[in-house]
Amino acid sequence: MASILLDDIALTQHLVSISGGDWHTADENGSIYLGGSAIVVGVTHVVFTLNFTGTSIALYGHVLSDDFPTNDTVNGVVIDTWTSTTISLRQDNTIDLWYQSPILPDTNDTHTITFDDFPTMLIDYAVVSAGSETILTGQTLLVDNTDPAIAYQGDWRTSTAIVAAANATTRTPVGGSIYETIDGKASAVFQFSGTAIDKTFCIETEALIGTSVAIYGVSTTQEGVVMDYDLDGTVFKSRQYNASIIDPNFLWFEKDDLDPNNHTLIMSFSPKSTANNFTLDFITYKPSFTTLADKPEFSPQSILKQGALKSQRTLNNIIVGSVVGPCLIALLLFTLWLWRKRRASSGAPMLKGDISFAELV
Repeated sequence: MASILLDDIALTQHLVSISGGDWHTADENGSIYLGGSAIVVGVTHVVFTLNFTGTSIALYGHVLSDDFPTNDTVNGVVIDTWTSTTISLRQDNTIDLWYQSPILPDTNDTHTITFDDFPTMLIDYAVVSAGSETILTGQTLLVDNTDPAIAYQGDWRTSTAIVAAANATTRTPVGGSIYETIDGKASAVFQFSGTAIDKTFCIETEALIGTSVAIYGVSTTQEGVVMDYDLDGTVFKSRQYNASIIDPNFLWFEKDDLDPNNHTLIMSFSPKSTANNFTLDFITYKPSFTTLADKPEFSPQSILKQGALKSQRTLNNIIVGSVVGPCLIALLLFTLWLWRKRRASSGAPMLKGDISFAELV
């Protein structure tokens, strides 16, 4: 399984048509939007059409029309040639899931979805579920914090709290939750097959320029470097942040010049960290495989076990050394004392340079 992230800029490439209004970019609330901006579609009674390739699509945002009744229904949604279905919308200022399509046939065909007679909508981002036939080249894949592709060690806690930002706008975490930890021994491992993006392609198509791998979370109000990021054996530090505000989409780490290969990313607290507080919402990366059939199988949990085993072996060596070392010295001294005693009892003269046991201890 794989999820394709379509941020608002990328989503505009999938906006086929719109009637009853237009669309424009909203960025007045800054970091509350994924990627720093969202799109506003329509005025009132708008009809707009999107296309996508995958087995389902989910749209995140909220209703903007002030005159739209709370929890009211809209005329419907039409996918391809399916029968129109009615959905319920609520009018509030929380960015959340407002539409989830049914599961569609697993083909590489492009689906068309039309939203008919809708109020003014703010769309922050969309998540498309990729099927076995979906072409993933050039896409940004989303890995939620709950995805088994990420293995955790230590004390991590789940938070479903809604994050507040400017102008009374709030947002739910991507996927509905974040993981957070204050455990100085906590760590996480993510393995992926990723590559650097084609920036020329992105600029020409006005698509969002992403990175090969990126980690997002909610920035802490504590100051200090939080995590170390070991990517294929090279350690990087967390980006600095403004501790006076909470950023709900803070970019902790990114790397965009990777080879098209398999990579291992290990997140762990820095030994010199002054703020043991870290949150993980989601990870994005650019895949180096074309379809899910080409996706390598990873076992991030085995990486954690190897690390734990290595640490345990080191600890055992220290313990064994601290116990066996003194025992060997005591045995050596006892052997020397026994030899000296037998030598003395036999009447043998003391050799030049001999020392007594008392001098040894």
